[in-house]
Amino acid sequence: MIMASDKEKQTNQTGRIRTAGSVRYLPHVTGAMSRASYWSDKVSDPKKLLAGRDEIAELNRSILEKSAEMTDMAAWEETGYDAPEMVAGLLGRAARDAAFLKKAGAIYGDDGAETDFEAVIALCVDPDVSVPASDSDDRADTREYKFAVCTTQTTLKVYPTDRPFLDDPDEPDFDYNHLTKVKVNEPLILRTRSQALSDGSFYYSAISPCGEGWIPADCVAVCRDKEEWLDAWDHPSDQVLVVLDGRIRTEESIAQPETSERRLSMGTRLQLASEDEAKGRIAGRAAYNNYVVWMPVRRNDGTYEKKTALISENRKVSEGTPDLTAENLLSVAFNALGDVYGWGGMLGADDCSGYIRDVYSCFGLDMPRSSNRNNGAMKTCSLKGMSDEEKASFIKKLPPGTDLVFNGHEMMLLGYEEDRIYVISPVSDLRLPGDSENTRVLGTVINTLDMWRGDDQTWLHHLYEAMIPFRIADLQHDEEQI
Repeated sequence: MIMASDKEKQTNQTGRIRTAGSVRYLPHVTGAMSRASYWSDKVSDPKKLLAGRDEIAELNRSILEKSAEMTDMAAWEETGYDAPEMVAGLLGRAARDAAFLKKAGAIYGDDGAETDFEAVIALCVDPDVSVPASDSDDRADTREYKFAVCTTQTTLKVYPTDRPFLDDPDEPDFDYNHLTKVKVNEPLILRTRSQALSDGSFYYSAISPCGEGWIPADCVAVCRDKEEWLDAWDHPSDQVLVVLDGRIRTEESIAQPETSERRLSMGTRLQLASEDEAKGRIAGRAAYNNYVVWMPVRRNDGTYEKKTALISENRKVSEGTPDLTAENLLSVAFNALGDVYGWGGMLGADDCSGYIRDVYSCFGLDMPRSSNRNNGAMKTCSLKGMSDEEKASFIKKLPPGTDLVFNGHEMMLLGYEEDRIYVISPVSDLRLPGDSENTRVLGTVINTLDMWRGDDQTWLHHLYEAMIPFRIADLQHDEEQI
């Protein structure tokens, strides 16, 4: 690790983008600050448990109860749905989404041509379902839900198409069609399918734990029943391998291509194989110095099976859900530092709200997907009505890992240095103090709350909420204990 020199530290006080060697930093950020330990060392007891297993389980129950976004997958009891009614509902939603995208200007494909929304909406109609001709048409067509798991990391989409929805044809890495990342082995409930695309592929209308949308059929495997489905993903916290980094892949394998080069994102949970199951050759190899996990596989007919796979012990993973401490929390959060910004989970990455969710999912806390998380489950403090000085004073008393929110963005609190408060988050763009235009960032960075927004007011000024995800809402804390 190269430490900042005196000259480097002096240059940093200019308040402009600066470099240390070949790495660039935002104003008032140093190379030393890019280490998680820099911030955890500021905590009086960084190894102290912030929330135990029982507290996290209680938080998850409260979130499921109070959040309209979340679905309690294990408790799902519905068996069938009215297919024409479902398709009619999907068409209504597709029309509303079209109005939103047009208003946002997300009307261009990657070829620069404007989107034919009527053609895109028509893709949402299951070719095997007759859409009611009128409200009086009550023909019954009941279908069964399918239970599935994700086998290849992907995203839920607004529409069942690979065509992007761009507000600027020159910015292909910001596609409004993406909603949220779906990780390997994440459970799904499938409904109707889409029309076939030009290559013969299609999408399923799917429900995930934190939302619903369209998912590519070739990224999921359908289980024969709910029992097999639960056995794929519903395991105690001490029987899973938790991925703590967003850039892990299984090794390339010709012997077992089904599990070869599978991308595993931060928060992915895979069942650990038992000692007996780990014996012998795994994908043609001995398992020495590797974890043996069960990986979901999609058969040629689209059905589910699982096969053992290897993950090196040197990867950033945890055998069992790690303890939620300040030290562990910041260590995981910094695993994404410098990674690309991924709107709605595209590019295999995170946007701001996806990042907060993924970091905390590593510790077993399943938060809603969107930044509007003030659902009464987690400890939330309003910053409205405070002056900038009052906000800064209050925020400095909050623990690292606190979720700070203003309209359109959220970030994770790291701590403070002298009068400056530091945060980490995936950032689309920001305005450097004194600049007249925004700087396109599209990456996960550390910055201070002195950054400007488009109105030349600081991030601190715009903050309206602080949420402590690991604290239950009805748990009282005075200012000294916050």
